Amino acid sequence: MFYRRCRILLILGDVVTYTPQPNQIACVYVPDLLFQLSRRELPEDFQFPIALVDRSDSHAIIMAVDRRAAKRGIFPGLSYANAIGLCPDLHATYPHPHEVSQVHKRLTKLLGLFSPAVEPVVELFGAYYLNVNGMTRLEPDLSNWGLRLQDTLLEKENLKTAIVIGFTRFGTRTAVSAMSGVVLFQTLKSELDAAFATPLKKLGLPMKPLKELEKLKIHTVGDLEAFPDWEVRSRFAEPMFELVRKAKERDSTVRGTSFPEPYTAQAEFDYTESDAERLIAVILTLFEPLLERMKTHAQGVSTIHLRLTRDDGGVSREKLQTAKPTLTITTLTDLLRLRLHAIKLNEGVIKLAIHLIPGALPDPQLNLLPALAKTGQIIFKANRAIARIEAEFGTGAVFRAKCRKSHL
Repeated sequence: MFYRRCRILLILGDVVTYTPQPNQIACVYVPDLLFQLSRRELPEDFQFPIALVDRSDSHAIIMAVDRRAAKRGIFPGLSYANAIGLCPDLHATYPHPHEVSQVHKRLTKLLGLFSPAVEPVVELFGAYYLNVNGMTRLEPDLSNWGLRLQDTLLEKENLKTAIVIGFTRFGTRTAVSAMSGVVLFQTLKSELDAAFATPLKKLGLPMKPLKELEKLKIHTVGDLEAFPDWEVRSRFAEPMFELVRKAKERDSTVRGTSFPEPYTAQAEFDYTESDAERLIAVILTLFEPLLERMKTHAQGVSTIHLRLTRDDGGVSREKLQTAKPTLTITTLTDLLRLRLHAIKLNEGVIKLAIHLIPGALPDPQLNLLPALAKTGQIIFKANRAIARIEAEFGTGAVFRAKCRKSHL
């Protein structure tokens, strides 16, 4: 139930009924966050069409476009090579993942000044849930709270935002994708009415099922929600079914996020070091305290970032991914040995830095189920083989080719 059960207080023989207020939640959305970040590096008078791509090479796929590019027939899902043929003056931009991560952390900390709990929205990049329960005791008008938050994000990060304050995760997240400014819903009904009226194309759903839905005259969330669950799941993509499932929920919980201290370490050498085995020994020494910290948080190493500063001033950056989060030192040593023996160290290394990306360790309870454990072992061995190949030949050396219709 959305409303909590009423509590009955018995005071001196008189029955007093107390009906608590419904939980409230806010959704803060930075539309086109990656675009807003990318435009910072461009001149103010830049007039060329812009496309956001998923990686910085000739095989990139377009993720989003601005109005100028859309008018020239460029759309998300198109390959950058084909887009250049349609629009020769198209400018591709690719924000660095590190920059995106840093902005995400700064946004979360800023939002934390306005709410005790902040949670990124998984389904909508650049959106965050905020817990505003009890906020009316400090802010009688939550609209003013939203305006102050909006002004702060514009002043501190130069980001334009939309804010919706309502009663459910689904309603606020859906409505905010089609709104601007600060919107305060007074009732659950008004929130859900706005959410169900939201066009599906505003929600970042896959293009192929969207086109199929358009043929069936299904344009809004409400149109899709009217379909039976089983029919949505069998006829359309999984994101469509998830949308319908969440439309029936009335969850208002905000699961706060936190940023633990990064797992980083570095070492400097008095003399240049070009022997891979000696470098591995130093790296393993740096690993020890970091792995101990991970162990206390039930985490393992999922990615290793190496930064090797050479004697000639050059810098080599290497990325190693494990098959699954692990604390096994032999597995990590194996990956390091494959990579360091594959790269040239002729110039010698004078400084190295490591950054470990953690991941949750697998639940040991799963090993009690023989069938599941056996399946997991097969998948793990396959992933381990892929990780070894990528460690030796570089990230992206393993991929799956898939046939698709094209211009030929």
